[in-house]
Amino acid sequence: MDSTSDFKMFEVFLSYSHNDENLAKTLTDDFRIAGKSVFRDADSIRAGKKWRLEIFTAIEKCRMMMIIWCKHAADSREVMSEYKTGMRMSKDIVPLIVDSTPLPSALAEYQYLD
Repeated sequence: MDSTSDFKMFEVFLSYSHNDENLAKTLTDDFRIAGKSVFRDADSIRAGKKWRLEIFTAIEKCRMMMIIWCKHAADSREVMSEYKTGMRMSKDIVPLIVDSTPLPSALAEYQYLD
């Protein structure tokens, strides 16, 4: 997939289930207050853009991925697709554990935050 020419580099790509939108927004706001650039689909993808391509490009261009990990994320095919894409691209991945849902073996290899 080719990235769009107007795409900028992000320090953090935030992956989450939309059931956890409030937590994702709060975390995004905190990162931005700290001066970090964050890709969060809800406010980073412009109308009219192909969202899957935008997500792929953001993962490709980010420095680090943060996965908000909980039951909702474990049940989300999109979250799984995102972290697997990040793994294939050798991205730094930080699972942020927010409940007692165990990490899948692929994510358990990464140092997490809780």
